[in-house]
Amino acid sequence: MGTLVVSFAPAAALSTIRALSVRIWRADDGSWWRQGTAVTLVLWLVSIGSHFGIDVLATRLAGPAVDIRGLGNATLLRYLALSLGLQNTLVTRRVENQVGTGPARFQSTAQR
Repeated sequence: MGTLVVSFAPAAALSTIRALSVRIWRADDGSWWRQGTAVTLVLWLVSIGSHFGIDVLATRLAGPAVDIRGLGNATLLRYLALSLGLQNTLVTRRVENQVGTGPARFQSTAQR
């Protein structure tokens, strides 16, 4: 369990930084847009690399008595869910702060 916490803490930290690196703007029709930057891409690579790096480090530190090989592969979907969910939440809050006090209303193509 401790290995997961050690792995998911950087996920949360890097998600927060990635959310700040996303470019957001309002189009002429009033819809909101977002786009990742080169920094966002680099932070994603660092994030995934750190997840697997922690897996390798934990396997070596655990020693031969404890078999935790492949923990990084087994927890990758949870890691990505945490990363994407937190990043999306924080980007949405950035938009809400620019719109005002109410939640941002993102128009879908069906509503246009």
